[in-house]
Amino acid sequence: MSSFQRLIVPLLLLSLATVALQGQERRYRFFMDAGHRWDYNRSGNQDLYRSQIDLGQGPKLFASEFFLVLPDGEDRFFDRLEMRMNDWGGEPYNTAYVSFSKRGLYEFRFDYLNSQYFSSIPDFANPFFEEGNLSSQHRQALEYKNFGFHLKLLPGRRISPFFEYRRGSRDGEAVTTLAADGDEFVIDALADSHSDDIRGGVSLKLRDDLAIYLEQGFRWYRNQDEFSALGLQEGNSDRPFLGRDIVLESYEARNDFEATVPFSTGSVAYQPSDSLSLRGKLSYSLADLDTAFRDEASGSFLSFPALRILYGQGGRDTTGSAKRPSIYGDFSADWQPIPQLLIQERFTLRRFHTSGSALSSFLFSDVEGIQGEPRDDPLSEERLFDTFLATDVNTQELLAKVFVTSRFAIRGGHRFENRRLEVGSEVFESDRNLLILGASYQFSTRNSLALDMELGVADQPTVFRTDASDTFRLRLKGRMAPLPGLAVSGSVVVLDRDNDQEDIDLATRDRTYSLQVRYAPFERFSLAVDYQRSDYDSDLLFVVPQTFQRDRSLFTERGDYGGAYLNLLLIRGAELSLGYSFWDVNGSFPQSFHRPTARLQAPLSRNLSAYLQWNSYDYQQRGDLFPQEYQVQLLTVGFRLRLGNDF
Repeated sequence: MSSFQRLIVPLLLLSLATVALQGQERRYRFFMDAGHRWDYNRSGNQDLYRSQIDLGQGPKLFASEFFLVLPDGEDRFFDRLEMRMNDWGGEPYNTAYVSFSKRGLYEFRFDYLNSQYFSSIPDFANPFFEEGNLSSQHRQALEYKNFGFHLKLLPGRRISPFFEYRRGSRDGEAVTTLAADGDEFVIDALADSHSDDIRGGVSLKLRDDLAIYLEQGFRWYRNQDEFSALGLQEGNSDRPFLGRDIVLESYEARNDFEATVPFSTGSVAYQPSDSLSLRGKLSYSLADLDTAFRDEASGSFLSFPALRILYGQGGRDTTGSAKRPSIYGDFSADWQPIPQLLIQERFTLRRFHTSGSALSSFLFSDVEGIQGEPRDDPLSEERLFDTFLATDVNTQELLAKVFVTSRFAIRGGHRFENRRLEVGSEVFESDRNLLILGASYQFSTRNSLALDMELGVADQPTVFRTDASDTFRLRLKGRMAPLPGLAVSGSVVVLDRDNDQEDIDLATRDRTYSLQVRYAPFERFSLAVDYQRSDYDSDLLFVVPQTFQRDRSLFTERGDYGGAYLNLLLIRGAELSLGYSFWDVNGSFPQSFHRPTARLQAPLSRNLSAYLQWNSYDYQQRGDLFPQEYQVQLLTVGFRLRLGNDF
C-alpha cells in the first residue's frame, strides 16, 4: 500500500463518521480536495524545474479538514477536535495538523512538516558553464522534517502553564566544492543533522492590567556531515599555481558538530491606566558548541604562504569549542494623554558574542620545498586558533502621532541606531540618526491616502561594507472605490542608500510601483489584477581576492511582475476560473516566467463537486550562451467533498 493510500483510508473513514453525526446537535464539518495530476509536454532543463516548482504526477491529497465541536458536558476528555492534512502524495511540501481541547482545562496540538528540497542551478558558481557543461557543482537533494506538540493547561485562567517539544532533521545527498590553495574540486556530501527542542513556562495574569510570561527551554543540535571524492580531478583552474599543477586524487572528511543551547524568555505587559500601556521582553541564550573535523586528501597540493611546501598527501584533525551568549530585549510604551495625541517609545537591544578556540594537527607526506629547499618528510604541525567576536546593536525610536481631525493624522519622530563590532582587539562602531515623518487622510471608509518618509544619516563610518551611511525612503500608498464593486489600491516606494567611504563607495537606487484592482460588480463575476514595476541599481567597490585589485560590483534590474484572475459563476452552480501571472526582468540577470491557468468546477450533488484544472509553467533565463529554460504543463482532475453543518 502506497503512502498516499495509507493516508486516504483514514480520511475516508472520517468522512463516514461525519455521516453518522448528521442530525446530532454537534457542530462539525469535513472537507477533502483530492485528485490525480498528469504532466505533459515537458522540455528544457528538468533540474531547473525541480529546483523551482517540482510538482509531480500521480494521485494527490491537496487539502483535507475534519472539525468537531461537542456540546458542554457530552464528553469528559475533549469538546473540540480539528485535523488537517495538506499536499500529500509525493508533493515536495506536505503538512499535517491535529488539535483537541477541553474548554478551560487544556489545549493540545501536534503538527508535522516534510519538505523535499532540491537545488541544481547549472550556471551557479560553475566555471565551465560557458563551455557547455551544464552539470552544477553545487547540488542538493535534501529532506527536511519537523514535528512537535504543544500542551497548554488551564487556558484562559490567571495561571496557565505550557510545555512544548519539537524535533527537526535534515538528511540527503549533495555536491559541493573543496577549496585548495590555487584550485577547487568537486566533492560529494552526505548531510545528516537533527535538533531537539524542549521548552516550558507559564502565563500569569496577576491582575486585569498586569500579565507576565515566563519560558525556559533547551536545544540539542548534532551535525555529522560526510564528504568524499574518488578519481583524478584536475580542478576548476588549468593555470599552474607557483609553477605547480594542483590535482586531487582522493578526499575524505567528516564533520561532527554538537551544540547545547539553553534559553530563557520573560515578558510583561502592564496597563496602569487607559492612556498608558507598557510592554517589555527579554531573551537570553548561551550556546555551548563542540566540534571535531577530520579530513585526508591525496594528489598534488601547495600550502602557501603558511608552510611554503609542496605535498602529495595531507590530513588534519581539528577539535574546538565555543560559547555564544546572546541577549535580545524589546521595551515599548504607548501614551495617549489626550485623544488627539499618541506618543510611542521603543527601545531594542541585541547582544551576540562568540569566544572560542580550536586546535588543528596537520600531517603532510611526500613533502618538497617550494624552491627546492629540503623539508621534513613527513611533516607535522599544530596550530592553535583563538577567536572573539562581539556584535551589539541598539535602537531607540520615539514617535508622535497627532490626530488633527477624525480623518487627518500626521506623525513624526526620531530613530537612533548604534552598532558596535569587536573582532579580537579591533573595535568598529557606527551611529545613525533617522528622521521619520508621515501623514494620512481618510476620505471615507473605502478611500484613503498615506505618506511616509525616513531620512537617515550616519555620524561615523559603517561597521559592515553593505551598511548604508545615508538613506532616504519615501512611500506613498492609497486606496479608493470610485464605483460599487470596484476597489483600486497602489503604492510608490523610493529608497536610496549611500556610503561614501573611499574603500566602499556604495550606492543603491530602488524604485517600486504597484497597482491592484478588484472588480466584482455582481455576484457571478469577479476580476483581480495586480501589477508591480521594479527599478533597481547597485554599485559597490570591492577587492578581488586573487589579485588584491579594486573592482566594481554593478547590478541592475528592470522588472515587471503581474497577474490577472477572472472568476465566473455559470449555470447550475458551475464555476470557471481563468488566471495568468508573469514576471519579465531585464538587466544583470534577465529572465522571464509565464504561468497561465484555468479551472472548471461543477457540482455533482449538494456535497460533492468535481473539477478540471490546467496549469502551464514557462521559465526562460536570457542573455547566456546556453540559456536556461523549462516548460511543463499540468492537468489535474479532482473532486471536493463537503459534509457537516458548520459550513
